[in-house]
Amino acid sequence: MKKNPILLFFLLCFLLFGQSYHLWGQVPIGNEKSKETLFNLIYEKENSFIQINADFTFFKKHRYKRAYQDALVTLLENKKSKTPLWQNEAQIRTRGKFRCRLCDIPPIKIKLSKKDLKKTGFKKANELKLVLNCKQNDTDFQQLVYKEFLVYKLFNLISDYSFNVQIVDLKLIDSSKGKKYQVQKAFLVEDEEELAKRLDVEILDTIGIGNNNYSSKEYTRFQAFQYMIGNTDWIPTTCHNIQLLKTPKGKIIPVPFDFDFSGLVNAPYATPNSWTPLKNVRQRFFLGNDKPEEELMEVMSEYKNKRAEISTLIKEFPYLNRHEKKSMLKYVHSFFDIIDSDDKVRTEMIDRPEFLSDRY
Repeated sequence: MKKNPILLFFLLCFLLFGQSYHLWGQVPIGNEKSKETLFNLIYEKENSFIQINADFTFFKKHRYKRAYQDALVTLLENKKSKTPLWQNEAQIRTRGKFRCRLCDIPPIKIKLSKKDLKKTGFKKANELKLVLNCKQNDTDFQQLVYKEFLVYKLFNLISDYSFNVQIVDLKLIDSSKGKKYQVQKAFLVEDEEELAKRLDVEILDTIGIGNNNYSSKEYTRFQAFQYMIGNTDWIPTTCHNIQLLKTPKGKIIPVPFDFDFSGLVNAPYATPNSWTPLKNVRQRFFLGNDKPEEELMEVMSEYKNKRAEISTLIKEFPYLNRHEKKSMLKYVHSFFDIIDSDDKVRTEMIDRPEFLSDRY
C-alpha cells in the first residue's frame, strides 16, 4: 500500500509536539482541567525542599512595613535532589502580628508570578504562607512548629472546611551577607483563595459580621474545636484568626487559623484572651452563648467518634518528641473527659453566666 507522505508528516508532528507533558504528574500543558497548583504539588508530597534567597537583613529590619521584596524561590523534590522542580523569581513579605514582632525571622508570605506559573503548566494560585521556627536553631521552639501543624491537621479531621498544610524542609539564604541559615522543618498553609476554589465556596473579606449570621452547626463545631485545643485567641465579629466562607446555598462558615496561642501548642509567650477569667492558656473557657443543647450534644458525639483518629494522629507524628506527644495527648484526653459527661458539658458550655454575647 502506498504511504501518504503528508499524513506521515502530521503524525510525526503529533508524536513530537502534541504530547508535551508537564514535568510533574505527566499532566499535558495547556489542559486547564488537569493542571494543579504549586501548593497542591507540595501538599501531595512529603519532605519537599524549599530554598529562599533574599535580603533577609532588609526583611527583618522592615518587618512592620509588610512591603513585598524580591526573592528567588527554588523547589526540589527533597533536600538531596540536585535538579529543581521549580525555580523562579518571586516576592516575599512578613505576615502575622505577634510573631512578626517576636520572631527572629517572621512568618513569610510568598507571592509567585502568575505568568511564570502558567508557563510551567500550573494553575495561577500564586500565594503561599510559610510558618517557620520563631527562634532559629532553638529545639523547643521547633517543637512549637510541629504542634501548630498538628492542630491544623486535627481540624482537617473535624471539618472539610479547613486549611490544608504540609511540612517542608526549608533553607533560607541571606543574599545581602551570603549567610545560610540551618535547614529547618517548616510548614506551608493553603492560601484562602486556593481553599475557596477547592471547596467551591466564596471568600468573605469582611469584618463586623454578627455571629448570629454564621451557620449554626458549623459555628458550634468551630467553637468546640477551639475549646478542645484551649484557644481563646479569636473574635467572630472582627474575624480575628477566622476566615469566613460562603457556600453556594448562602451558609456562612468560620474557618480557624493561627493556633500558637492555644493551650495545646502552649507557646511560652502565649496568653489567654484578656476578656476571659483564664490565668493561663492551658485552662479552657467555652466562648459561646445560648447554644441549643441538642445541637451541642450532637457535635460532641462527632468529636467522640473522632477520638481514636485524633489520638493516632498525635501518636504517629514522627517529628514530635516523646515529652510533647505525651503532653498533647494528656491535654486532648482531658477534653474528652469533659465531653464524656453530659453534666460537665452543660456546666462548661450551657448552664453558665452569659459571656460577651454581642461578640460570641
